[in-house]
Amino acid sequence: MPSTLADQAGSEPPRRWQQAILPGLTLLLFLGAAWAIHRELAAWTLAEIGGAVAAIAGARVGLALLAAGLSYASLALYDPLALRHVGRPLPLGQGALASFVGYAFSHAMGLPLFTGGAVRYRLYTAWGLGAGDIAGVVAFNSLTLWLGVAAMLALGGLAAPAETGALFGVA
Repeated sequence: MPSTLADQAGSEPPRRWQQAILPGLTLLLFLGAAWAIHRELAAWTLAEIGGAVAAIAGARVGLALLAAGLSYASLALYDPLALRHVGRPLPLGQGALASFVGYAFSHAMGLPLFTGGAVRYRLYTAWGLGAGDIAGVVAFNSLTLWLGVAAMLALGGLAAPAETGALFGVA
């Protein structure tokens, strides 16, 4: 019986170069992110940032946190729906966990097909799904995202045609 997650997923153990290079690459990416954040925030002092945050009304912070929570809760339902679509439904908790973690990584790091897809691949292979099923989940999620964007753009065009036209430089 397999004893490690890597054995369960059917992958071979990491090679020596991966064990040496991947931690270094991770550290390099972390240092690059820290440098970028430092560069962006260098124009302000910590006291100025704290004062600006303190000036925000508590109700607005609460509403922002509620909106973020509801957003992630709705995103957590994408994968269970996609899993049902590809014919490989998992328990709601597993699908929601993979969706939540996948979206958290992709929203924080960007490149959602790679970051969120890699997280989903890691989780779903451990739960017995194949690469084709996982690709179907990622494709379903991407398609539903862009269909939603198109629908919101269409609704915006109907509700405020002049403002929508200005976005595209047309009357």
